[in-house]
Amino acid sequence: MGYNGGPIAAHCFLALNVPKNAHIIDIGAGTGIVGAVLQSNGYQHIDALDGNENMLAVLKGKGCYRSVVNSMVSPEVVLPVEEKSYDVAILAGVFLPGHIAIRSLEQIVKVVKSGRLSGCQAKQFQF
Repeated sequence: MGYNGGPIAAHCFLALNVPKNAHIIDIGAGTGIVGAVLQSNGYQHIDALDGNENMLAVLKGKGCYRSVVNSMVSPEVVLPVEEKSYDVAILAGVFLPGHIAIRSLEQIVKVVKSGRLSGCQAKQFQF
C-alpha cells in the first residue's frame, strides 16, 4: 500500500489550466511531491508550508520551491505568510486526524487572493 494522493492532487490542479505564472502555496507540502509535479509542468512560483522539519529537509533537497515556511496549520495559528499573496493554495492529503483540521481553512483563505482557493483532498490506496 502506498500514498499517491500528492500526484493525484497535482494532476487535478494541472487539469484546471492555471496560468504558469501563478503564485502557488503548497500547504502541508510534506516531502514536496506536489511541488515536484508542478515544477516539471512549468510552474516556477511555488512556495511550501509545512510544520514537520524532517519532511521539509527532504522537500528542500528537491529544489522545486522558491521559499519554505516551517509552520503548523491550525485554526488558532495565523500563518506566517503575507495575506492575499498567493493566487492559489493547494492542499493534498492534509485533512486527516492528526494533520490539519478543516476549521483551519479560515487561516488558509487569508493568504490567497479573493476567490482563488484551490483544494484537492486526494486519498487513494493501492492494495
